[in-house]
Amino acid sequence: MQVKPLITVVMPSYLGNYPNAAKNRETKILRAIQSVQNQSLKEWELIIIADGCQKSVDLLKENSFLEDTRISLYYIDREGLWSGSPRNAGIHLAKSDYIIYLDIDDSYKTNYLEEVVNEIQDGKPWYYMDDIIYTKNGYERRKVNYNVLGKCGTSNVVHRKDCGVTWATKGTYAHDFNFIKELLKIHKNPRKLHAYGYIVHHIPNVYDV
Repeated sequence: MQVKPLITVVMPSYLGNYPNAAKNRETKILRAIQSVQNQSLKEWELIIIADGCQKSVDLLKENSFLEDTRISLYYIDREGLWSGSPRNAGIHLAKSDYIIYLDIDDSYKTNYLEEVVNEIQDGKPWYYMDDIIYTKNGYERRKVNYNVLGKCGTSNVVHRKDCGVTWATKGTYAHDFNFIKELLKIHKNPRKLHAYGYIVHHIPNVYDV
């Protein structure tokens, strides 16, 4: 009998060109997926949404990732840069009660999902946490500020599937900040988790590793 996942990772995938995109995303998406498979927590599911990107479908079918029954791949028509439709599709398809995100050019520390799941048992609509960025001194913890554009994003939130908030289908580069503003409308005082383990490998015009 298949075990219900404790958390769903939603990963949109578009490998085409667009302004300020990370380099080598065909390689980085494999790193991202492997970082989920390497989690100490095993009861997860990963939903990858190919955002009008057949290249994403072909790449993942060439690898063995889809043999892992916890990983699902879906294709949707692309609606434009920064559209929230891929993440909305992932939320709709999720089997767990909680949603967390991972971009194809980023990765997780090995114990990240386990630490998150252990802290969200009180069933609040959403939570926030710090992430990890690359600095001149190597990778370091970055403190999140969900009230400031550029100080928060998809690397900093986990929310219930049924929280009632969806992503804007017509988005901008600030789409993740705007999503958090919508979360704040339903729960103004979210709890900060001790967990942190989302590694941001790319900040446009700052670094790309």
